[in-house]
Amino acid sequence: LTQSAPPLLELDFELTTRLPIMALRLLAPLLAIVASSDDLPDALASDDTCSGASCGLELRQLRGELRPMDPDDDEEADDDEEAESCGKWLAKHDCDDTTVALDASTDCGGDDCSDDTCCQSKASCDFFTVMDGCAKLAVPENVTDKVWSAKEADIDEDLYCASAEQDADSCGKSCCELKPCTKCSGEQYTEGCKAGNVGKCATCPTESSCAAGEQQKCGEGVLSSCFACTNKPDNAHYTSSSMTGECKWECNTDYKLKEDGKCHPGNCGTWPGECGSAFIRNDPTQECKGACNDAGCCTAKATCQSYLGNSTSAASTCALVKEAATDGKVWAPLEAASGESLLCKGAETDDTSCQKACCSAQSCKACIGKQYTTDCEPGSIGACAACPTNSSCAAGEYQPCGEGKLGKCISCSNGPKNSVYTDTALEDACPWECSAGFNNTGSTCTPTCSKYSCPGDLAAIKSRIYSLQPASGADHFCCQSAGCGEVSTKTATGGCGMLKTADECESKYVLSGNQHTNQLSGDTIYTVCKWDGASCNWDTHQYKNCHV
Repeated sequence: LTQSAPPLLELDFELTTRLPIMALRLLAPLLAIVASSDDLPDALASDDTCSGASCGLELRQLRGELRPMDPDDDEEADDDEEAESCGKWLAKHDCDDTTVALDASTDCGGDDCSDDTCCQSKASCDFFTVMDGCAKLAVPENVTDKVWSAKEADIDEDLYCASAEQDADSCGKSCCELKPCTKCSGEQYTEGCKAGNVGKCATCPTESSCAAGEQQKCGEGVLSSCFACTNKPDNAHYTSSSMTGECKWECNTDYKLKEDGKCHPGNCGTWPGECGSAFIRNDPTQECKGACNDAGCCTAKATCQSYLGNSTSAASTCALVKEAATDGKVWAPLEAASGESLLCKGAETDDTSCQKACCSAQSCKACIGKQYTTDCEPGSIGACAACPTNSSCAAGEYQPCGEGKLGKCISCSNGPKNSVYTDTALEDACPWECSAGFNNTGSTCTPTCSKYSCPGDLAAIKSRIYSLQPASGADHFCCQSAGCGEVSTKTATGGCGMLKTADECESKYVLSGNQHTNQLSGDTIYTVCKWDGASCNWDTHQYKNCHV
């Protein structure tokens, strides 16, 4: 035996009512030893210290070392005085049903061979079953409704193992059999049916051992496991378990039991319904009058129309939002979709409830083509206006417009050098004209002789002040000697000496030197005739390039 014996008080004393009288006699010395020892194997081993045949004979029989004495043993022993080993004795004798033969080579030890020396007692089934040996046997896979349990012997019969060994191989099939659990009926259930024990009938309990909200069924041999009760209504909780299927319950906090047997909300906080999107839920502590519903627990939200008023007041109201708008946006009234109304967050028409629900930071109105956005400012996203046909800028400035923008006045750059702008434009194409002293030569303004400064003692030719300056030779084209004014009152002559009178002499001039008038190269010399009182001669003053 390798397993410790259970405490004495845990032995199944129902088995003792079934033990044969002989087994009780064999157990007497064992129980005496167990009374002073907590371990059964120790009790069995303690026999080794006994002396004398009367000390451990019965215990040795229980351990399978000896078989019970037979009255006929003395006579048989006389017949075998000459046998020295069990082989000779066993050739003439058989061991009885309660013993097994020892090996034929077993020496009788100097004693006469007999069944005491050549036969070994079989192990007792009582000891195997008391030590819960049947519980250690494996139930065949095809058996589902039986357990191994101790065989029951007749009142005057003992059951023995197949050999002297106290193990499952020796005792299992000899001492145990597959039995169904004890069948119980009525208000009883089978208790303790497990490996090694078919159980017994117990009276069904009157109170369940389950947790609150769970129940058990009992009767006809079965005590069920705990399972959920289902008799409470919504918004209630169980207060007990049950053996009848009806667990006790009560309504949850803030719910009240009504005549219909259901738990109804006692205030709006426990009302399970939902308010529509146009309503807000009332204070949860508000008590319901009768059953709670949306009429008693929901209040309509305020409308943005009632908060903003008309378009003018709406703009001014949204302009008062203190939070700064970013990314060029402005706070402006939201616009509802067709057929819909904008709602505040709550039932009140104040800034807390409505400002952010009715106003939002929005981008200025987007305009395309020859349009620009006007009046985009806090309170309004503005509107689209057609680009102006006339610029409001000063002459020489233009104002770009289109794709939502009306630009600032910008200086025109299309006029050439020495020009002046005469008007405004909507693009960089302002009208222009050449400045005084310059003539328009297509896309440029070219200077005239009026813009040329004659060098030295030369003077401008008045008749050519509006004539364009030549690329070279401007001295010859635009300038003349300062005294050419005197020459311009006279007419040319071939020579002064041929003139005979003072009047005729004083009205003439002579061309001399290089005559390149209007050829812009070289100088043409003009000399007036001078009357000296007797004859006409050349004057001492000579003038260059006179324009006459």
